[in-house]
Amino acid sequence: MLFMEDVGTIQFSQSEMLGLRDYLLKGGFLWVDDFWGSRAWDQWVAELQRVLPGSPIIDIPLTHNTDVADTWEREGENKEYFSLFSPRGYAIGVNVVVYALTH
Repeated sequence: MLFMEDVGTIQFSQSEMLGLRDYLLKGGFLWVDDFWGSRAWDQWVAELQRVLPGSPIIDIPLTHNTDVADTWEREGENKEYFSLFSPRGYAIGVNVVVYALTH
């Protein structure tokens, strides 16, 4: 399983692109999180299309599309933030890892 965060400025080298393509085509699991607006999303889409040309890219609807990793990064900022967000964020992360490792 690979996890990438804040990929809005990413530019894969030729070898990185080919390595990621090989990994994904062999069944690798990639979780990408934390986009800062449409420009970041468009940059990611352009790079991913280089990795997997012709493959559809499906954005998760806004009811489920959030910065899950923020709940892990910011848990120590204050008790209120931790109580409101971190337990659910960790639960989602554990669920995704278990899913990725068993499918």
